[in-house]
Parts: sequence; C-alpha cells; structure tokens
Amino acid sequence: MKTLDVSSADFLDMAESPSYNRLSFGGASVSFRAPVSRFASCPFEEGEIVKVVWRGKTLLIGPAIDLEHSLEGTSESWDIRIYDYWWNLKNIQYFVNGRANGIFAEYRQGTGGSGQEKQATANIRDALSGVLDHAISTALVPIKYDLRIDKDAEIIPFAYSSETYASLLSQIQQWRPNMAAWFEYGADDSATLVIADHAHLPDVVLDLSAVDVSALSLKARPDLVPPAVGLTCNASVISRVQRALAVYPSGASLSQPYVVTAEVDVPGGVKVSDTAGQYSPKETDSLGYDAPRMIVRGDKFPTGTAQWAARVKRWAPALEDCAGLEVAASPKITSITPADAEHRGYSSAAVTHELTSGQINGKSARIKWGRVRVDLRVRATDPPDTVKQYFPEYGGKSGTGDRWIGTLTFEVTTTNVGYASYRVDRAGTVESVSDDGGGPGDDETSGSYDTSALYKNFLFSITFPNSVST
Repeated sequence: MKTLDVSSADFLDMAESPSYNRLSFGGASVSFRAPVSRFASCPFEEGEIVKVVWRGKTLLIGPAIDLEHSLEGTSESWDIRIYDYWWNLKNIQYFVNGRANGIFAEYRQGTGGSGQEKQATANIRDALSGVLDHAISTALVPIKYDLRIDKDAEIIPFAYSSETYASLLSQIQQWRPNMAAWFEYGADDSATLVIADHAHLPDVVLDLSAVDVSALSLKARPDLVPPAVGLTCNASVISRVQRALAVYPSGASLSQPYVVTAEVDVPGGVKVSDTAGQYSPKETDSLGYDAPRMIVRGDKFPTGTAQWAARVKRWAPALEDCAGLEVAASPKITSITPADAEHRGYSSAAVTHELTSGQINGKSARIKWGRVRVDLRVRATDPPDTVKQYFPEYGGKSGTGDRWIGTLTFEVTTTNVGYASYRVDRAGTVESVSDDGGGPGDDETSGSYDTSALYKNFLFSITFPNSVST
C-alpha cells in the first residue's frame, strides 16, 4: 500500500489544486493535479489502495479512481482522485443471495387490540448489519464496522430492488436522519466504519492553543434536528393511487427547510386516510406489512431469423443503422456456468427468456435465473462504414451490392419466466407467473389504513422535543 503524505513539502511542491472533501454518508476523498514529465506514467494505478496522511494522522484509506491524463501544449499532467471505502459501498450492487427477507430478515409483526394487526418493524441495527455483513462477507469491502445506535431504534421495512450498499444505508438513514457515518483507522491500517445516532456522536472540542486562528466561524446544523416529519402512505385501489399524509408536529408545514419526509407503500387495495384529530386510533381489520414485491420480466428468445435480427440490434445498438441486417440461421445457444452461480436461484435450465428487469431472490422454487452464450452468423449488404468491423468476411455479390458476413457472440443473463411477481418473505410467495410478458389481473381487496394511528410512535422517534441552539 502506498502512503501519500499531503502535508509533506514534496507533495505541496508537486500538487496543484489539492482538495479534501468529507461527507457523512458520502465518504471522503482527496483530489489534486500532478504535473509530470512528457510521456511519464501516472504515480498511481487505477484501483490501487492508497493511505492518505496529514501530519501523521490518517485522513483516509481507499482506492485511486478515475485517473485522467491531460496534455495542454507542452504541459502534461494527471488528475488524481483517492476515495475512502465508501466508494466501494457506493459502486457495488447488493445481491440478496437467497436471504429470506434481505436486510429485514428480522422484522417483527406487531398486533393491536381487537385482533388489529399493525405495521411491521425492524431494528435499525439489524438492518445496518444486514447490509454491512453482506458487503464484508463478499470480500468486496475490506472494512469493520461499529454501530453506535440506540438498541431500541426501529425502522419500517421498505421495498427495494437492485440497490448499491451505500444507497441502502442512505435509505435507512432517512428513517433516523440524525445518524452520521465516518471511517476511523487503526494503527494496523484497518478501516472501521462508524455509524452513530445523536446520543452517541462525539463532542466537538476546539483546541485553539494548537492552531493559529485569526477568525473562527461556526455553522449551525439544523438538518440534524428536523423541525417536522411527514409520512406519505400510498395504496393502489382498482388502478387508482390513494395517498394520505401524517405530519408531526400536528399542523407543521412541510415546505420549510430541513424537514424529513418518507414514503411507504401499503398493501394493495387498501384505502388510506388521515383521521381528524391526529393520531386517534382506528381499527383496520387485518392489514400489517406486506413483504416487498419483486417483479421479474423476461423476453422469450425468438424463433425466427427476422426476430433474431431485431434482438441483435438491441444487444449491439451500433447495428441499428444497418438496414439490411440478417441472421443467416438459427443461433447456437449454449448454457454456461457464471462465476456467481453460487447465488441462490441459479439453474442451468433457466435459459428460455432473456432477463430484462427485476431481481431474483432465490427463495422461490419457481423463479430461476441462468446464463447463456449466443453465437450468431450475421450478414448485410453494403453495411455502413461505422459497422464494417462486424462483417470481416466477403460473401460475394448480392444484386447490385456486396454482401458481408460476420460472427457475433453475446453472453446473456436468462430466466425461466416471462413475468413473475413474488414476495421477499420467508417462503418466497409467488403471486403471479406467466410465460409471456403480461402482468397479473386485478386482485385488490378492501380495507382502510389510518396513517397517523399506525405511525405515531415512529414519527416521535425521529424528532426531538427541544430545538438545539449554538
């Protein structure tokens, strides 16, 4: 691992426009321009892990990303950006990997009086651990973590699909906006991601005796203490979407700066309302939390050469301008075993459809994914110059033009369904499956949903009774 001392005389003599940025739930980075002699290589390699130090203190450890070379006249330089490991969390996809409920594996279903079932909740520490444990276990993010969160803090499980680790962490933060995140570094250069809420944030101490200060400016952080919270609940009733809003404190305006709003989907077919006299209870029969619904769509592989030509143009957009493109014969489709075949839901037989959208959880025994290699012989008469590289073989005259032939190979993720709707619950409950791309029919039920009654405790949990002054 290289060490970059940004307080050294060598760095200050070499670096142009240096900057250091650090954001909670956004990571830290150092960037600068490094002039080099003509044709000299970059001081760092793309993706190389670098330790950035300031006066003996580690600012960050992480990869060098997006190294850019520039040449202006006789001046040559490299633009260098080094990030902490939040970059990995921000740029790597979370794959559910067969866990029953993803990051909400431990959610709890509460019940109320008169058999009334209330919205499920999950522990915030469990949800954060679910994301970070998965990131670490895949060996993609070499960090440890320290969660300094109230052990009783809860979150309402929300629907998610294909997300990055950082986006999931940020969505959890929306439910407890006073959380902050930063990296701490050990003597052995280990990186620990610390996530703390307001009760566990360290005090800030300004030691003016150690710094030559001629002016001091403090900035208030009203974003850490939201003045109001709004919660929107959505429900679909016979193709219409209904919304209801609960606000705390009662009557507060959501148009003022730094308010926090969140949005929750409720079970289909349920009417939502906000009763007069906010937070008064209202019986709702049996509603509660529906596990997130996943929609998987697959496009069945063509059976004719004309349809295959259209599919090739989708896979290779550069061929859109090739008006005379033909597929010479039915392509050869070969099932292959991908490197990530250990993820739940993989089947070498799930090769009938191209997977076009959605995420396969692996709990359902009916919805599978696979991987194939498609080899095609294609030909075109007088193809445009922009795509001639696809047709290296001369095939002779065709009418008044010249026919050219080529071989194309694509690797495609596949599935065994054209459409599937399923729940990310412990059983992987399948609601609808079809071989084509159609969706399910209308199966709404009746009921009502009082947002203010069900979410009162949650609204109180993320606000504070007193404002903070500086």
